[in-house]
Amino acid sequence: MGTVVNVCVIILTVAIVSIIVVLGIALRDVRRIRSKSEVFLDKLEQKLNPILSEIALITEDIRQVTNTAKCQIEKVDSTAEMINRNVSDVVERWIRTFNYLNDAVVEPVEDMALFLKGFSRGLKYFFGDNRDNKNNK
Repeated sequence: MGTVVNVCVIILTVAIVSIIVVLGIALRDVRRIRSKSEVFLDKLEQKLNPILSEIALITEDIRQVTNTAKCQIEKVDSTAEMINRNVSDVVERWIRTFNYLNDAVVEPVEDMALFLKGFSRGLKYFFGDNRDNKNNK
């Protein structure tokens, strides 16, 4: 039984040594991959930093343009509102003036014209040719 145990110990020792060698090789490959990854990440960071800073500048420019556009739209809106109020006031004053003129000038003139028309017809009737024609008939 000693031989079987010795063979098993030798097989286990060879297996453990093989595992240690394989783990050593894997560790060496992981270190190599890590160093290459660090170099890759450093290059990537060097190339991405200018792009990211440009994106940040573009974002800030867009924010400023948006703020400026918002301010301009608010100014246009307030100006349009002011113009609308002023036009409404002018139209309202014009209507009031028209109504005032109608009440103060047009209606009295119409009344005077109707009065004169009636007066004229009355004079024509009493002193005009119609009276002589009616008397002759």
